[in-house]
Amino acid sequence: MHITLRTGGWRFQIRIPRDIEPAFGRSPIRLNLGQLARRRAIRIARLLTGRAETVFLLCRKGAGMTENARDDLIEELHELLISVLDSSEAALESAEKRRKLELEAVTLNLLTERATEQHRMQANLSALNGRMEGIQESISKLPKRSRDRVAEQLAELSNLVRQSLDGGPDRPTASEELKRWIEIRKGHAADKKVRTDRNRITDFLNFAGDRPVNKYRFSDF
Repeated sequence: MHITLRTGGWRFQIRIPRDIEPAFGRSPIRLNLGQLARRRAIRIARLLTGRAETVFLLCRKGAGMTENARDDLIEELHELLISVLDSSEAALESAEKRRKLELEAVTLNLLTERATEQHRMQANLSALNGRMEGIQESISKLPKRSRDRVAEQLAELSNLVRQSLDGGPDRPTASEELKRWIEIRKGHAADKKVRTDRNRITDFLNFAGDRPVNKYRFSDF
């Protein structure tokens, strides 16, 4: 989220997350807030950001991924902006709190669904790995030529299953990806925002350890 002071007043801007660019396009969404006190402009920007991020999260769940998703969001933000411009500071603060709670609820729901799906997948892979161990006993009764060929294929499949249970092939470490991510963000985000995000991620790495990015588990987060 950014707000910048221009000739006509404050302008709000929020970037589109890369994973939902196919639905919303790559260009940031911008809205003119008008001539407002800086504190009020920041509050309204937070309110708009909360609504936009809620829509982004819902789209990740498959809701709202329409051809007009970007236009629909801009229209919704415009309507929200119009409704809050006439609100008192108390009403604006109350609306901001509601949007924050709404965003937290959607985020928690999405994380819970992802954790459930991850546990289900791991349970299925573990069960498959157990069945494969039983199959090996049956293979031992086959003729040698067939036995060697099937055993080789089964060993390869078993390795893939174990690899999947362990998170897949090793990826770059989180610290390496953090350096690359910071370089990408330079020029696209305020220096203070980049430093804040870097410090938060570094705190996480100090807590959970610097591992390949696909080796973290839901419990780590």
